Amino acid sequence: MKRTSLPAPRSRKGVPLRLALTLGLLSAALAPAHATGLQEAFEAAQHNDPSLQAARQQVDTSRELRRAARGVLRPSVAAVATAGKGRLHTNMKAPGSYHNQLAGLVLSIPLYLPQERARVSQAEVGERLAFSQLAQSLQQLATQVASSYFAVLQAQDAVAVAEAQGAAIQEQFEAARESYAAGNATITDQQEAQARLDLNRAQLAAARNTLISRQASFTQLTGLPGTHLNPLPGNAPLRPVPPEPQAWWEAQARTRSFLVQQAELGMEAARRGLDAAKAAHYPSVGIVSQAATQHGQTNLTVDTPIQRSRDVSAMLQVQVPLYAGGSLQALERAQAATLGKRESQLEAARRGAAQQARDTYLALQSSLQQAEALQAAVRSSQLALESNNTGYQAGVRINVDVLNAQQQLFQARQNLAATRYAVLLNQLRLKAAIGGLSDADIEAVDRQLQVRAGGPGAAPSPGPSSLPAP
Repeated sequence: MKRTSLPAPRSRKGVPLRLALTLGLLSAALAPAHATGLQEAFEAAQHNDPSLQAARQQVDTSRELRRAARGVLRPSVAAVATAGKGRLHTNMKAPGSYHNQLAGLVLSIPLYLPQERARVSQAEVGERLAFSQLAQSLQQLATQVASSYFAVLQAQDAVAVAEAQGAAIQEQFEAARESYAAGNATITDQQEAQARLDLNRAQLAAARNTLISRQASFTQLTGLPGTHLNPLPGNAPLRPVPPEPQAWWEAQARTRSFLVQQAELGMEAARRGLDAAKAAHYPSVGIVSQAATQHGQTNLTVDTPIQRSRDVSAMLQVQVPLYAGGSLQALERAQAATLGKRESQLEAARRGAAQQARDTYLALQSSLQQAEALQAAVRSSQLALESNNTGYQAGVRINVDVLNAQQQLFQARQNLAATRYAVLLNQLRLKAAIGGLSDADIEAVDRQLQVRAGGPGAAPSPGPSSLPAP
């Protein structure tokens, strides 16, 4: 790939002054044979991010809690073993002592447990909530990886700009020094170039420090080195604003956002909790059966030859709550208040989701407009630099004019690259705002990062689906 550069300004003696501008296209040209793509970084982050692992473990926890709640409604068998000793006093005969041991099995069959059935429904809602939180964690991780990925690329661009600008200022400094030595210019031109060089060294040091920091953040998030990432070439086309209007995205966010779904599930769980609190006033019905063998005597068989007995019994057990110190009524009132709180939180979640979708849609629209304007600014700045170079060679422009034109072009190209990253990131965030970010969206951005100057690169190999389908 051919490296692009600015037109070479010449001194009044015709000395060529090459300017090496290294931005997006140069980054693509210098990319290693194997560089990390966005899809690869996202897949690595799924194994490295502790928050996502915690969300997966929460799904396992909620699943087991739901199974435990259902288990209460199923028959249960327990082994029973007792050993006792007593002394019997009556007016019919002399006091007598007894002792015994009992071993057996107890079978309990629940028939009607309204409170436990409500708790099963509440546990099922909790499991659905955990799955929704896991899906949201995946989408948040995807946008975090993309943000960190583009932050590294933007920092690389800043370093490349500072280095290229330093090289251009150095050449302009040499030209000014030669002109001054030949008596064709004043010392002011040389001093102005020297001042720009000093400032550039400070900017380059800050840019390198920022790059190291962002690479470390990327590595912490993904576990991958942040030194070799697929860049976004300047010839990679940007997708336009989605055809759906802003109101459509806001309406979708009010119903499909994971935050809204979780608020809805929270309200449903509170409603199930209220049902369970009300069911605590209802009777419960079950069958209790026992088969046991007893050795020794009891208070009924003292002074008899009975030393062993076997008992098989079954009974229908009905429990009716009569008085619990007011705790049942208090719990019911607390669950009713919780339900009201969840309803308010649901409305707040809907408003917040709509606002997030609106802000993201406007940010995407604005970043695309800025990218278009900055492309025109780059072309205008290129022409301005060429005109200043020509004027400098003709003696109608001074050295500072060329330096200013160079700085304007470098800054315009750096801003354009940053805006293009913002476009890609806002596209992903807009999908995430309505809970519709999928692996296909990540792969689409990844293909844009793999574009080369000669044409589109190969599509990334499909990996296992991780993001929820919209």
